[in-house]
Amino acid sequence: MPDGYITSDERRIEFYTKMASICTLDEVKALLGELKDIYGDAPKPVVNLIATALVKNLGAAVGATKVLFKRTDAKVIFDKLKDISRELSEKARLFKDGAISLSPPSIGFSGAGAQKKLIKFLIYCREVG
Repeated sequence: MPDGYITSDERRIEFYTKMASICTLDEVKALLGELKDIYGDAPKPVVNLIATALVKNLGAAVGATKVLFKRTDAKVIFDKLKDISRELSEKARLFKDGAISLSPPSIGFSGAGAQKKLIKFLIYCREVG
């Protein structure tokens, strides 16, 4: 987070606490709206931090232990291949550009918009159970 955006240590901790529990796009919008009302538009690093927290939280909900974001690659990584359930792998196949990798065991997306595709996939998994 840029040093000058949230200057109060107490408010910064409050922000991190809220961010640590977000699991929906509505919660992301609400948090960004709250930040905008108090501090002005969130800088890109803050938006990226919130998006990363969302993916980590959603990934943890499906059993992933790590999230990887690159420019054109986004994936959730599992400790073991068996941690990717049959239901989860079937859901991944429903999404365009979704891929399951064996090493490391992961479900990911590549190409333009990979991060958005991963987020949509994880939200879909959360919604349909």
